[in-house]
Amino acid sequence: MMPNLKCDSLKINEPELVKNIIHAFIEFADKMENIYQLNVKNGKYFSLASNISRIQSGAGWYVIVDDKKYPLYIGTASNLNKRLNTNSGSLDNFNNQNRKTDSIRNFIKKYNSLGLISKLFVIIIYENDLREWMKTICTNNITNPLTPLDRNNIEKIISIYRSNIFNYKAILYK
Repeated sequence: MMPNLKCDSLKINEPELVKNIIHAFIEFADKMENIYQLNVKNGKYFSLASNISRIQSGAGWYVIVDDKKYPLYIGTASNLNKRLNTNSGSLDNFNNQNRKTDSIRNFIKKYNSLGLISKLFVIIIYENDLREWMKTICTNNITNPLTPLDRNNIEKIISIYRSNIFNYKAILYK
């Protein structure tokens, strides 16, 4: 018998639930109100475009994409505004001269600053929005709030199925 993936209340070993999560993220990724321009400030911090002072501070997921909507990074946060729009939340140890490695987020900041990645956007999906969507569309409801394990599991599902969600194959093979 094949072992199950570790989870809390979110039954990610059930194919129907995984398909519903993918479907939800496809819908959320296409909504303009979930997409924000993302800037790199001082080569070290992420910040939202100047016309957007802040986003909700709720938990959820964020996908950093380039101008063609190609996903560069998928993350989760207990406070999306703090993670994406404050110096402390988006520094990623970049100022530490003794750091041993850099996160993918630091590579994105550097390559944006060098002009290798022209524009950055972030697609934001709030946990509350996903929970409400799941209530109306399917029988697999998500409990309130998700545990860190379940939130991280959804991040992994998004990462695995990003080509389905963001449909970047069509852009690459035109």
